Amino acid sequence: MSARWTARVAMALLCASCGTVRTRAELPQPAPVEQNVARSPAPPAESERAWSAPTIEQLALSNGIPLYFSSHSADQIAIAYCNQRAGEDDLGAPAGLASITSAMITDGSEAHRGRALQLAFAQRGTTLVDHTSRAGACFSVRASRAELDEVAALLAEAVRSPAFDEGDFVARRTAQMDERAGNVLSRAPLARLLAHDLVFGSAHPYGRPETGLGPEIRARTLAEVRAYHRARYTTANSALVVAGGEREAVRAALDRAFGAWQTADVPALAPRQTPTIAPRRAARLHIIDTHSGSQSHILVAWPGPARHDGDWPALVVLERVLGGMFSSRLNLALREDEGYAYGAHTSLSLSRFGGLIMARTNVETSVTAQGLRRLLAEVSLLRDHEISDEELATALALERAEHQSGFETPGSALIELTQLHFYGLSLDYPTRLDAAIRAITAREVKIAARRWLPQSEALIVVAGPRREIEAPLQELRFSEIEHWNFQR
Repeated sequence: MSARWTARVAMALLCASCGTVRTRAELPQPAPVEQNVARSPAPPAESERAWSAPTIEQLALSNGIPLYFSSHSADQIAIAYCNQRAGEDDLGAPAGLASITSAMITDGSEAHRGRALQLAFAQRGTTLVDHTSRAGACFSVRASRAELDEVAALLAEAVRSPAFDEGDFVARRTAQMDERAGNVLSRAPLARLLAHDLVFGSAHPYGRPETGLGPEIRARTLAEVRAYHRARYTTANSALVVAGGEREAVRAALDRAFGAWQTADVPALAPRQTPTIAPRRAARLHIIDTHSGSQSHILVAWPGPARHDGDWPALVVLERVLGGMFSSRLNLALREDEGYAYGAHTSLSLSRFGGLIMARTNVETSVTAQGLRRLLAEVSLLRDHEISDEELATALALERAEHQSGFETPGSALIELTQLHFYGLSLDYPTRLDAAIRAITAREVKIAARRWLPQSEALIVVAGPRREIEAPLQELRFSEIEHWNFQR
Protein backbone atom coordinates (compact mmCIF):
# COMPACT_ATOMS: atom_id res chain seq x y z
CA MET A 1 0.00 0.00 0.00
CA SER A 2 1.34 3.46 -0.85
CA ALA A 3 0.45 6.15 1.70
CA ARG A 4 -0.47 9.61 0.52
CA TRP A 5 -1.94 12.84 1.81
CA THR A 6 -5.08 14.11 0.11
CA ALA A 7 -5.19 17.64 1.47
CA ARG A 8 -8.27 18.78 -0.39
CA VAL A 9 -10.60 16.07 0.88
CA ALA A 10 -8.91 15.91 4.27
CA MET A 11 -9.42 19.63 4.80
CA ALA A 12 -12.99 19.44 3.59
CA LEU A 13 -13.86 16.83 6.16
CA LEU A 14 -11.46 17.90 8.92
CA CYS A 15 -9.58 14.66 8.38
CA ALA A 16 -5.96 13.56 8.65
CA SER A 17 -4.45 10.93 6.38
CA CYS A 18 -5.57 8.59 3.67
CA GLY A 19 -3.95 5.66 1.96
CA THR A 20 -4.54 4.12 -1.43
CA VAL A 21 -4.37 0.54 -2.61
CA ARG A 22 -4.96 -0.32 -6.25
CA THR A 23 -5.60 -3.82 -7.52
CA ARG A 24 -6.29 -4.25 -11.20
CA ALA A 25 -8.64 -6.88 -12.51
CA GLU A 26 -11.74 -7.08 -14.63
CA LEU A 27 -14.84 -5.13 -13.70
CA PRO A 28 -17.27 -7.17 -11.62
CA GLN A 29 -20.08 -8.94 -13.39
CA PRO A 30 -23.23 -8.94 -11.25
CA ALA A 31 -24.50 -12.37 -10.44
CA PRO A 32 -27.64 -13.48 -12.31
CA VAL A 33 -30.72 -12.58 -10.32
CA GLU A 34 -34.34 -13.08 -11.19
CA GLN A 35 -36.03 -9.85 -12.12
CA ASN A 36 -38.13 -8.33 -9.35
CA VAL A 37 -41.63 -7.13 -10.09
CA ALA A 38 -43.70 -4.75 -8.01
CA ARG A 39 -45.84 -6.51 -5.43
CA SER A 40 -48.54 -3.87 -5.54
CA PRO A 41 -51.53 -4.02 -7.88
CA ALA A 42 -51.56 -1.76 -10.90
CA PRO A 43 -53.30 1.56 -10.22
CA PRO A 44 -56.78 2.10 -11.67
CA ALA A 45 -57.13 3.38 -15.21
CA GLU A 46 -58.39 6.79 -14.10
CA SER A 47 -54.87 7.69 -12.92
CA GLU A 48 -53.99 8.09 -16.59
CA ARG A 49 -56.29 11.07 -17.06
CA ALA A 50 -54.76 14.31 -18.29
CA TRP A 51 -54.05 16.99 -15.69
CA SER A 52 -53.31 20.69 -15.90
CA ALA A 53 -51.52 22.78 -13.33
CA PRO A 54 -53.08 26.04 -12.14
CA THR A 55 -52.35 28.99 -14.41
CA ILE A 56 -48.95 30.53 -13.74
CA GLU A 57 -48.24 34.12 -14.80
CA GLN A 58 -45.04 36.13 -14.92
CA LEU A 59 -45.57 39.78 -14.02
CA ALA A 60 -43.21 42.52 -12.85
CA LEU A 61 -43.01 45.15 -10.13
CA SER A 62 -42.49 48.81 -10.95
CA ASN A 63 -38.72 48.46 -10.49
CA GLY A 64 -38.54 45.45 -12.81
CA ILE A 65 -38.34 42.63 -10.27
CA PRO A 66 -40.09 39.59 -11.82
CA LEU A 67 -43.17 38.23 -10.08
CA TYR A 68 -44.30 34.64 -10.62
CA PHE A 69 -47.94 34.33 -9.60
CA SER A 70 -50.42 31.47 -9.34
CA SER A 71 -53.86 31.84 -7.82
CA HIS A 72 -55.16 29.46 -5.15
CA SER A 73 -58.45 28.97 -3.36
CA ALA A 74 -56.89 28.76 0.10
CA ASP A 75 -57.14 31.72 2.45
CA GLN A 76 -53.39 31.79 3.05
CA ILE A 77 -50.99 33.40 0.58
CA ALA A 78 -47.48 31.91 0.25
CA ILE A 79 -44.74 34.37 -0.70
CA ALA A 80 -41.05 33.89 -1.43
CA TYR A 81 -38.21 36.21 -2.26
CA CYS A 82 -35.70 34.33 -4.47
CA ASN A 83 -32.18 35.21 -5.61
CA GLN A 84 -30.56 33.01 -8.25
CA ARG A 85 -27.08 34.52 -7.81
CA ALA A 86 -27.03 33.79 -4.07
CA GLY A 87 -26.74 30.00 -4.33
CA GLU A 88 -23.82 27.66 -3.78
CA ASP A 89 -23.16 26.96 -7.48
CA ASP A 90 -21.60 30.33 -8.31
CA LEU A 91 -17.84 30.16 -8.82
CA GLY A 92 -17.63 33.92 -8.34
CA ALA A 93 -17.77 33.52 -4.55
CA PRO A 94 -16.10 31.24 -2.00
CA ALA A 95 -18.04 28.15 -1.01
CA GLY A 96 -20.29 28.65 1.98
CA LEU A 97 -20.74 32.42 1.77
CA ALA A 98 -24.20 32.00 0.25
CA SER A 99 -25.32 29.70 3.05
CA ILE A 100 -24.12 31.79 5.97
CA THR A 101 -25.38 35.02 4.41
CA SER A 102 -28.89 33.70 3.87
CA ALA A 103 -28.96 32.14 7.35
CA MET A 104 -28.05 35.48 8.89
CA ILE A 105 -30.83 37.24 6.99
CA THR A 106 -33.28 35.32 9.18
CA ASP A 107 -31.38 36.37 12.33
CA GLY A 108 -32.56 39.97 12.34
CA SER A 109 -32.84 43.21 10.40
CA GLU A 110 -31.61 46.72 11.19
CA ALA A 111 -35.10 47.67 12.41
CA HIS A 112 -35.86 44.32 14.13
CA ARG A 113 -32.63 42.99 15.59
CA GLY A 114 -32.17 39.47 16.88
CA ARG A 115 -35.33 37.66 17.87
CA ALA A 116 -37.43 40.75 17.24
CA LEU A 117 -37.61 39.94 13.53
CA GLN A 118 -38.98 36.42 13.95
CA LEU A 119 -41.27 37.69 16.71
CA ALA A 120 -42.68 40.28 14.30
CA PHE A 121 -43.42 37.51 11.79
CA ALA A 122 -44.86 35.26 14.52
CA GLN A 123 -47.24 38.01 15.61
CA ARG A 124 -48.64 37.84 12.07
CA GLY A 125 -48.95 34.08 12.13
CA THR A 126 -45.90 33.15 10.06
CA THR A 127 -42.18 32.38 10.13
CA LEU A 128 -39.36 33.57 7.87
CA VAL A 129 -37.77 30.41 6.44
CA ASP A 130 -34.49 30.20 4.52
CA HIS A 131 -34.30 27.71 1.63
CA THR A 132 -30.76 28.15 0.29
CA SER A 133 -29.47 25.50 -2.13
CA ARG A 134 -26.95 25.21 -4.92
CA ALA A 135 -29.43 26.80 -7.31
CA GLY A 136 -30.12 29.92 -5.26
CA ALA A 137 -31.53 31.42 -2.08
CA CYS A 138 -35.22 31.73 -1.18
CA PHE A 139 -36.98 33.16 1.87
CA SER A 140 -40.60 32.19 2.31
CA VAL A 141 -43.46 33.42 4.48
CA ARG A 142 -47.22 33.04 4.58
CA ALA A 143 -49.81 35.74 5.01
CA SER A 144 -53.53 36.18 5.35
CA ARG A 145 -55.16 38.58 2.92
CA ALA A 146 -55.66 41.07 5.76
CA GLU A 147 -51.97 41.04 6.77
CA LEU A 148 -50.44 40.78 3.30
CA ASP A 149 -49.02 44.33 3.36
CA GLU A 150 -47.41 43.95 6.78
CA VAL A 151 -45.85 40.56 6.01
CA ALA A 152 -44.57 41.73 2.61
CA ALA A 153 -43.01 44.81 4.21
CA LEU A 154 -41.25 42.67 6.83
CA LEU A 155 -39.95 40.33 4.13
CA ALA A 156 -38.53 43.25 2.15
CA GLU A 157 -36.96 44.66 5.30
CA ALA A 158 -35.25 41.36 6.11
CA VAL A 159 -33.84 40.91 2.62
CA ARG A 160 -32.78 44.49 2.00
CA SER A 161 -31.33 45.48 5.38
CA PRO A 162 -30.19 42.52 7.49
CA ALA A 163 -28.54 43.37 10.81
CA PHE A 164 -25.52 41.06 10.34
CA ASP A 165 -24.76 41.07 14.07
CA GLU A 166 -21.30 39.92 15.14
CA GLY A 167 -22.67 37.54 17.75
CA ASP A 168 -25.04 35.93 15.25
CA PHE A 169 -22.16 35.53 12.80
CA VAL A 170 -19.96 33.74 15.33
CA ALA A 171 -22.85 31.43 16.26
CA ARG A 172 -23.58 30.57 12.61
CA ARG A 173 -19.92 29.95 11.82
CA THR A 174 -19.54 27.70 14.86
CA ALA A 175 -22.64 25.73 13.86
CA GLN A 176 -21.23 25.16 10.39
CA MET A 177 -17.92 23.98 11.83
CA ASP A 178 -19.75 21.56 14.12
CA GLU A 179 -21.76 20.22 11.19
CA ARG A 180 -18.63 19.69 9.12
CA ALA A 181 -16.89 17.89 11.99
CA GLY A 182 -19.95 15.74 12.57
CA ASN A 183 -19.86 14.51 8.99
CA VAL A 184 -16.55 12.80 9.72
CA LEU A 185 -18.31 10.60 12.26
CA SER A 186 -21.29 9.60 10.08
CA ARG A 187 -20.96 6.97 7.38
CA ALA A 188 -23.63 8.26 5.01
CA PRO A 189 -22.63 11.98 4.91
CA LEU A 190 -18.97 11.01 4.64
CA ALA A 191 -19.65 8.70 1.69
CA ARG A 192 -21.79 11.33 -0.04
CA LEU A 193 -19.17 14.08 0.38
CA LEU A 194 -16.45 11.81 -0.96
CA ALA A 195 -18.58 10.82 -3.96
CA HIS A 196 -19.21 14.45 -4.90
CA ASP A 197 -15.52 15.26 -4.55
CA LEU A 198 -14.40 12.32 -6.68
CA VAL A 199 -16.96 12.85 -9.46
CA PHE A 200 -16.74 16.63 -9.84
CA GLY A 201 -13.37 17.65 -8.42
CA SER A 202 -12.38 20.66 -6.33
CA ALA A 203 -12.82 23.13 -9.22
CA HIS A 204 -16.55 22.39 -9.42
CA PRO A 205 -19.04 23.79 -6.84
CA TYR A 206 -20.71 20.37 -6.60
CA GLY A 207 -17.41 18.78 -5.62
CA ARG A 208 -17.35 20.46 -2.21
CA PRO A 209 -19.69 20.72 0.78
CA GLU A 210 -22.35 23.39 0.27
CA THR A 211 -21.37 25.25 3.43
CA GLY A 212 -17.69 25.16 2.47
CA LEU A 213 -14.56 23.39 3.59
CA GLY A 214 -13.45 23.39 7.20
CA PRO A 215 -10.63 25.96 6.82
CA GLU A 216 -12.87 28.18 4.66
CA ILE A 217 -15.54 28.28 7.34
CA ARG A 218 -12.98 29.01 10.04
CA ALA A 219 -11.40 31.88 8.07
CA ARG A 220 -14.67 33.53 7.07
CA THR A 221 -15.32 37.10 8.27
CA LEU A 222 -18.41 39.19 8.80
CA ALA A 223 -17.01 41.76 6.36
CA GLU A 224 -17.13 39.10 3.64
CA VAL A 225 -20.77 38.38 4.42
CA ARG A 226 -21.70 42.06 4.21
CA ALA A 227 -19.83 42.48 0.91
CA TYR A 228 -21.48 39.34 -0.50
CA HIS A 229 -24.93 40.66 0.39
CA ARG A 230 -24.29 44.06 -1.16
CA ALA A 231 -22.97 42.59 -4.42
CA ARG A 232 -25.61 39.89 -4.91
CA TYR A 233 -28.82 41.00 -3.25
CA THR A 234 -29.82 43.43 -5.98
CA THR A 235 -32.98 43.94 -8.00
CA ALA A 236 -31.28 42.43 -11.07
CA ASN A 237 -30.81 39.09 -9.30
CA SER A 238 -34.16 39.02 -7.50
CA ALA A 239 -37.58 37.52 -8.12
CA LEU A 240 -40.77 37.18 -6.11
CA VAL A 241 -42.93 34.07 -6.17
CA VAL A 242 -46.49 33.98 -4.90
CA ALA A 243 -49.16 31.28 -4.67
CA GLY A 244 -52.59 32.47 -3.58
CA GLY A 245 -54.50 35.71 -3.25
CA GLU A 246 -55.87 38.04 -5.90
CA ARG A 247 -53.33 38.91 -8.56
CA GLU A 248 -53.55 42.71 -8.61
CA ALA A 249 -53.87 42.98 -4.84
CA VAL A 250 -50.76 40.82 -4.43
CA ARG A 251 -48.78 42.78 -7.00
CA ALA A 252 -49.77 46.09 -5.40
CA ALA A 253 -48.77 44.93 -1.92
CA LEU A 254 -45.40 43.62 -3.12
CA ASP A 255 -44.80 46.80 -5.10
CA ARG A 256 -45.36 48.83 -1.95
CA ALA A 257 -42.85 46.64 -0.15
CA PHE A 258 -40.20 46.11 -2.84
CA GLY A 259 -40.97 48.64 -5.60
CA ALA A 260 -38.89 51.47 -4.17
CA TRP A 261 -35.80 49.25 -3.94
CA GLN A 262 -33.10 50.56 -6.27
CA THR A 263 -29.62 49.05 -6.65
CA ALA A 264 -28.47 50.62 -9.91
CA ASP A 265 -25.34 51.91 -8.15
CA VAL A 266 -24.16 48.36 -7.40
CA PRO A 267 -21.82 47.04 -10.13
CA ALA A 268 -23.33 44.17 -12.10
CA LEU A 269 -21.91 40.72 -11.43
CA ALA A 270 -19.91 39.00 -14.12
CA PRO A 271 -21.92 36.32 -15.96
CA ARG A 272 -22.12 33.04 -14.09
CA GLN A 273 -19.27 30.73 -15.05
CA THR A 274 -20.01 27.21 -16.24
CA PRO A 275 -17.84 24.97 -14.05
CA THR A 276 -15.58 22.33 -15.50
CA ILE A 277 -16.47 18.77 -14.55
CA ALA A 278 -13.61 16.46 -13.64
CA PRO A 279 -12.70 13.87 -16.32
CA ARG A 280 -14.77 10.67 -16.23
CA ARG A 281 -13.01 7.71 -14.67
CA ALA A 282 -13.58 4.01 -14.97
CA ALA A 283 -15.75 2.29 -12.38
CA ARG A 284 -13.94 1.82 -9.12
CA LEU A 285 -14.54 0.98 -5.49
CA HIS A 286 -13.62 3.28 -2.60
CA ILE A 287 -13.48 1.83 0.91
CA ILE A 288 -13.76 4.29 3.79
CA ASP A 289 -12.38 2.57 6.87
CA THR A 290 -14.63 3.25 9.87
CA HIS A 291 -12.52 0.81 11.93
CA SER A 292 -15.59 -0.59 13.68
CA GLY A 293 -19.35 -0.84 13.41
CA SER A 294 -22.03 -3.46 12.89
CA GLN A 295 -23.17 -1.92 9.59
CA SER A 296 -21.63 -0.72 6.36
CA HIS A 297 -22.99 2.10 4.23
CA ILE A 298 -23.06 1.39 0.49
CA LEU A 299 -23.37 4.25 -1.99
CA VAL A 300 -23.29 3.83 -5.76
CA ALA A 301 -23.37 7.06 -7.78
CA TRP A 302 -23.42 8.09 -11.42
CA PRO A 303 -22.96 11.58 -12.92
CA GLY A 304 -26.37 12.90 -13.93
CA PRO A 305 -27.72 15.62 -16.23
CA ALA A 306 -28.86 19.11 -15.34
CA ARG A 307 -32.26 19.44 -13.66
CA HIS A 308 -33.79 21.00 -16.79
CA ASP A 309 -32.52 18.22 -19.08
CA GLY A 310 -35.04 16.56 -21.40
CA ASP A 311 -34.37 13.17 -19.78
CA TRP A 312 -35.86 14.32 -16.46
CA PRO A 313 -39.29 12.64 -16.99
CA ALA A 314 -37.69 9.27 -17.75
CA LEU A 315 -35.26 9.64 -14.87
CA VAL A 316 -37.92 10.33 -12.25
CA VAL A 317 -39.77 7.17 -13.32
CA LEU A 318 -36.51 5.19 -13.39
CA GLU A 319 -35.66 6.44 -9.89
CA ARG A 320 -39.08 5.31 -8.62
CA VAL A 321 -38.63 1.81 -10.01
CA LEU A 322 -35.07 1.39 -8.78
CA GLY A 323 -35.36 2.75 -5.26
CA GLY A 324 -37.95 5.50 -4.93
CA MET A 325 -40.91 3.58 -3.51
CA PHE A 326 -41.46 0.75 -1.04
CA SER A 327 -42.04 -1.75 -3.87
CA SER A 328 -38.87 -0.62 -5.69
CA ARG A 329 -36.32 -3.08 -7.02
CA LEU A 330 -33.65 -2.33 -4.43
CA ASN A 331 -35.98 -2.34 -1.45
CA LEU A 332 -37.53 -5.67 -2.44
CA ALA A 333 -34.16 -7.21 -3.23
CA LEU A 334 -32.16 -6.09 -0.19
CA ARG A 335 -34.93 -5.98 2.39
CA GLU A 336 -37.53 -8.54 1.39
CA ASP A 337 -35.56 -11.11 -0.63
CA GLU A 338 -32.18 -11.10 1.10
CA GLY A 339 -32.83 -9.54 4.51
CA TYR A 340 -29.58 -7.61 4.25
CA ALA A 341 -31.03 -4.19 5.09
CA TYR A 342 -34.04 -2.39 6.54
CA GLY A 343 -34.36 -0.49 3.28
CA ALA A 344 -32.61 0.83 0.19
CA HIS A 345 -33.15 4.14 -1.52
CA THR A 346 -32.27 6.16 -4.60
CA SER A 347 -32.21 9.91 -5.22
CA LEU A 348 -31.72 12.39 -8.04
CA SER A 349 -29.46 15.14 -6.72
CA LEU A 350 -29.55 17.25 -9.89
CA SER A 351 -29.21 21.02 -10.18
CA ARG A 352 -28.20 23.68 -12.72
CA PHE A 353 -24.93 22.05 -13.80
CA GLY A 354 -25.80 18.39 -13.34
CA GLY A 355 -25.43 16.28 -10.22
CA LEU A 356 -25.49 12.70 -9.03
CA ILE A 357 -27.89 9.79 -9.38
CA MET A 358 -27.40 7.80 -6.18
CA ALA A 359 -28.41 4.43 -4.78
CA ARG A 360 -27.62 3.78 -1.13
CA THR A 361 -28.30 1.41 1.73
CA ASN A 362 -27.00 0.29 5.12
CA VAL A 363 -26.31 -3.44 5.43
CA GLU A 364 -24.94 -5.71 8.11
CA THR A 365 -21.14 -5.64 7.95
CA SER A 366 -20.94 -9.41 7.40
CA VAL A 367 -22.93 -9.18 4.14
CA THR A 368 -21.40 -5.99 2.71
CA ALA A 369 -20.06 -7.65 -0.43
CA GLN A 370 -23.27 -9.63 -0.99
CA GLY A 371 -25.34 -6.47 -0.60
CA LEU A 372 -23.22 -4.56 -3.10
CA ARG A 373 -23.33 -7.45 -5.58
CA ARG A 374 -27.11 -7.61 -5.38
CA LEU A 375 -27.47 -3.84 -5.76
CA LEU A 376 -25.32 -3.85 -8.90
CA ALA A 377 -27.25 -6.83 -10.23
CA GLU A 378 -30.55 -4.96 -9.91
CA VAL A 379 -29.11 -1.99 -11.79
CA SER A 380 -27.81 -4.33 -14.47
CA LEU A 381 -31.28 -5.82 -14.90
CA LEU A 382 -32.72 -2.36 -15.46
CA ARG A 383 -30.19 -1.76 -18.23
CA ASP A 384 -30.77 -5.12 -19.90
CA HIS A 385 -34.50 -5.74 -19.52
CA GLU A 386 -37.66 -3.70 -19.71
CA ILE A 387 -39.59 -3.31 -16.46
CA SER A 388 -42.97 -5.00 -16.05
CA ASP A 389 -46.28 -3.30 -16.81
CA GLU A 390 -47.14 -3.42 -13.12
CA GLU A 391 -43.92 -1.69 -12.08
CA LEU A 392 -44.37 0.98 -14.72
CA ALA A 393 -48.00 1.64 -13.79
CA THR A 394 -47.18 1.90 -10.08
CA ALA A 395 -44.23 4.23 -10.65
CA LEU A 396 -46.21 6.47 -13.01
CA ALA A 397 -49.13 6.72 -10.61
CA LEU A 398 -46.94 7.59 -7.61
CA GLU A 399 -44.81 10.10 -9.49
CA ARG A 400 -47.81 11.86 -11.03
CA ALA A 401 -49.65 11.93 -7.73
CA GLU A 402 -46.69 13.53 -5.99
CA HIS A 403 -46.19 16.01 -8.82
CA GLN A 404 -49.84 17.04 -8.84
CA SER A 405 -50.00 17.27 -5.04
CA GLY A 406 -47.33 19.93 -5.30
CA PHE A 407 -50.09 22.38 -6.22
CA GLU A 408 -52.60 21.39 -3.53
CA THR A 409 -51.53 24.05 -1.01
CA PRO A 410 -50.02 27.53 -1.49
CA GLY A 411 -46.88 26.42 0.35
CA SER A 412 -46.24 23.40 -1.86
CA ALA A 413 -47.11 25.36 -5.02
CA LEU A 414 -44.49 27.93 -4.00
CA ILE A 415 -41.79 25.26 -4.22
CA GLU A 416 -42.89 24.31 -7.74
CA LEU A 417 -42.85 27.95 -8.86
CA THR A 418 -39.34 28.55 -7.58
CA GLN A 419 -38.12 25.68 -9.77
CA LEU A 420 -39.39 27.53 -12.84
CA HIS A 421 -37.37 30.58 -11.87
CA PHE A 422 -34.13 28.86 -10.90
CA TYR A 423 -33.95 26.53 -13.90
CA GLY A 424 -35.43 28.77 -16.58
CA LEU A 425 -38.43 26.50 -17.20
CA SER A 426 -41.51 27.64 -19.13
CA LEU A 427 -44.65 28.70 -17.30
CA ASP A 428 -46.54 25.67 -18.63
CA TYR A 429 -43.76 23.28 -17.64
CA PRO A 430 -45.69 21.62 -14.75
CA THR A 431 -48.50 20.61 -17.10
CA ARG A 432 -46.10 19.47 -19.81
CA LEU A 433 -44.05 17.51 -17.28
CA ASP A 434 -47.13 15.63 -16.08
CA ALA A 435 -48.01 14.72 -19.67
CA ALA A 436 -44.42 13.63 -20.35
CA ILE A 437 -44.36 11.39 -17.29
CA ARG A 438 -47.71 9.89 -18.21
CA ALA A 439 -46.32 8.98 -21.65
CA ILE A 440 -43.13 7.26 -20.41
CA THR A 441 -42.81 3.65 -21.59
CA ALA A 442 -40.89 0.67 -20.24
CA ARG A 443 -38.55 0.95 -23.22
CA GLU A 444 -37.71 4.58 -22.35
CA VAL A 445 -36.92 3.57 -18.77
CA LYS A 446 -34.50 0.94 -20.10
CA ILE A 447 -32.89 3.50 -22.45
CA ALA A 448 -32.47 5.96 -19.58
CA ALA A 449 -30.85 3.24 -17.45
CA ARG A 450 -28.40 2.44 -20.24
CA ARG A 451 -27.60 6.11 -20.78
CA TRP A 452 -27.27 7.30 -17.17
CA LEU A 453 -26.42 4.16 -15.14
CA PRO A 454 -23.57 2.55 -17.10
CA GLN A 455 -21.45 0.18 -15.06
CA SER A 456 -18.37 1.72 -16.65
CA GLU A 457 -18.97 5.01 -14.79
CA ALA A 458 -20.33 3.74 -11.48
CA LEU A 459 -18.61 5.25 -8.46
CA ILE A 460 -18.91 2.92 -5.48
CA VAL A 461 -18.21 4.07 -1.93
CA VAL A 462 -18.44 1.63 0.98
CA ALA A 463 -17.99 2.96 4.52
CA GLY A 464 -17.32 0.20 7.02
CA PRO A 465 -14.61 -1.59 9.01
CA ARG A 466 -11.93 -2.40 6.43
CA ARG A 467 -10.55 -5.46 8.19
CA GLU A 468 -13.96 -7.15 7.90
CA ILE A 469 -15.17 -6.02 4.46
CA GLU A 470 -12.04 -5.73 2.32
CA ALA A 471 -11.41 -9.40 1.51
CA PRO A 472 -15.02 -10.17 0.46
CA LEU A 473 -15.15 -6.98 -1.63
CA GLN A 474 -11.91 -7.88 -3.40
CA GLU A 475 -13.58 -11.06 -4.60
CA LEU A 476 -15.91 -8.87 -6.69
CA ARG A 477 -12.84 -8.07 -8.81
CA PHE A 478 -13.07 -4.34 -9.29
CA SER A 479 -10.57 -2.77 -11.65
CA GLU A 480 -9.40 -0.37 -8.93
CA ILE A 481 -9.86 -0.27 -5.17
CA GLU A 482 -8.92 2.82 -3.17
CA HIS A 483 -8.76 2.96 0.62
CA TRP A 484 -9.55 6.06 2.66
CA ASN A 485 -8.90 6.56 6.36
CA PHE A 486 -10.40 9.77 7.72
CA GLN A 487 -9.86 10.91 11.28
CA ARG A 488 -10.72 14.10 13.09
